[in-house]
Amino acid sequence: MHMKSWQFVVMAVIGCGAGLFLLLIFLGYILNIPGKRGVILPSPETSASIAPTTPSDVRVFERGPQGAPVTVIAYMDFTCAHCKTMNGYVNRLVTKYPSTLRVLWKDLFSATNNTAERIHIAARCAGEQDKFWEFRDGAYTIQPNATEQRLRVLASSIGLNVPQFSTCITRDDHGAFFDATRAEARALGIEVTPTLIMNDNRVSGLVEFTQLQQWIEQLQK
Repeated sequence: MHMKSWQFVVMAVIGCGAGLFLLLIFLGYILNIPGKRGVILPSPETSASIAPTTPSDVRVFERGPQGAPVTVIAYMDFTCAHCKTMNGYVNRLVTKYPSTLRVLWKDLFSATNNTAERIHIAARCAGEQDKFWEFRDGAYTIQPNATEQRLRVLASSIGLNVPQFSTCITRDDHGAFFDATRAEARALGIEVTPTLIMNDNRVSGLVEFTQLQQWIEQLQK
């Protein structure tokens, strides 16, 4: 049975498409093209020049030794699913590299996201009692139902002074810092969360833990 001309054209198109797809996979493997979930790019800014600056009287939460060979500045959103995963990765990195990695936290969320604002304020209030990192991990576990009541329960579970915490979350002095961080992010060209600044490199979006570990190994040399 002879193939009709239109059938031949269809088969040719399908064949070409399949060949192109396989070629792209091959090139991606050879060239190590990053996936859609995240990418690491050279940053025009150094970690020193984007160190927390504004406003100067607001505490920036950090962990790890001063002068560590690798500094990671994490721009994160408590209502971002990829940020939850990245938060777990960062914890694993801190555990694996306790003497060579320093992490600084940056609150970055949409100004119209009231739920995110509520959680970020609560986390900063926990930080005023030196419990930011414990509260941060807990806050990711109660999403997406992070009501004020659940935040107070979380505060109590990690040993916070709840009346002091409750007073703090009603204050109106938190917004200026969040706005300043958004302005900083815009100036640096940060458009997504999570974004990590690792020394002179920028990791935009979620990447695999093994990739982060490889970059840390390279940067600490």
